[in-house]
Amino acid sequence: MPPDTPPPLPADVRDVLAQLLEEAETSAAAGAYDDVRALLDTVETVVRNKVPSPDERERLLAGCGTVRDTLGSDDETATGYLASMRRRVQAATPGP
Repeated sequence: MPPDTPPPLPADVRDVLAQLLEEAETSAAAGAYDDVRALLDTVETVVRNKVPSPDERERLLAGCGTVRDTLGSDDETATGYLASMRRRVQAATPGP
């Protein structure tokens, strides 16, 4: 698997994460920071409990941390990270 290719994710996990990240991206763009934080809490829980690859778990959790750190001070970076994470999750092939 090429290094930039996301590892497989179970289809239900992929779908849930993509939906949550899309909602967080929309909320960040609207300045609804409390909503973004709540959505990130859920994303982090799903990632910790359902993403099988330790490297992918760490990558997604690091992305959530960057979003939290930039939210409200650099919304362009926050929404960019959310969009990138969503695209990565959506690009994952269905796994076990």
